[in-house]
Amino acid sequence: MPHPLRYYCFLYRNTTIIEQPIDLTSLTSKMVDDAKDFINNNKNSPFFLFVSFAQAHTAMFNDPKFKGLSKRGE
Repeated sequence: MPHPLRYYCFLYRNTTIIEQPIDLTSLTSKMVDDAKDFINNNKNSPFFLFVSFAQAHTAMFNDPKFKGLSKRGE
């Protein structure tokens, strides 16, 4: 059964809400950490992992820990 607020939340794990409201400044870091956990937890078995980042072409938000570190600007 779909969660009634699923359209208002980006981060789910199966049917559990992970974060609501979403913090877009740390979204990429959370997705990377989750992918790394998945890899570590499944390293002894074959798997396919596809990670599609929400900000693939244009950085609309940045994590404060990366501010000022890009050669291409903010």
